[in-house]
Amino acid sequence: MYSNFVLDRLARIDRVLAWRVNLKYLFQPLYRDYSVIGYVMGFLLRSLRLAGISVIYLFIFAIAIFVYVVWLLAPIFILSKVLTAN
Repeated sequence: MYSNFVLDRLARIDRVLAWRVNLKYLFQPLYRDYSVIGYVMGFLLRSLRLAGISVIYLFIFAIAIFVYVVWLLAPIFILSKVLTAN
């Protein structure tokens, strides 16, 4: 099924981009540096990474929706071309 395919691809991408891991450790210091700078840098860098990864996920999801809509409209387009081919 197409939805399972898309979700499987997103899960595989998440293993590489680690969106969940960054969200889990958002408020943890970067590289176990428990100073104020470590906390601030950890939050800022992980926030930026989460934003970037979210954009990538939205792009992939938009492509998946586009492919699905094209697949849904293909029979209608083919039928209209066959019926108006006179």
